Amino acid sequence: MTEVKDRVGNVTRQRYEQLVAQAKELIAQVARAQFTMGDMALEIEPSRWMRRSQRSAI
Repeated sequence: MTEVKDRVGNVTRQRYEQLVAQAKELIAQVARAQFTMGDMALEIEPSRWMRRSQRSAI
């Protein structure tokens, strides 16, 4: 009895690949959100390095 196992855990390989693709997209969204939030925070309160370089440019 040879059975072709086209499953990963309890799901089909196709469903597994769909879940992995969705997870990768969510991770990319989180990364973009973190960078966007960091940019917003820097707009509110620039880092010390940015303030020093701005002072030296004046």
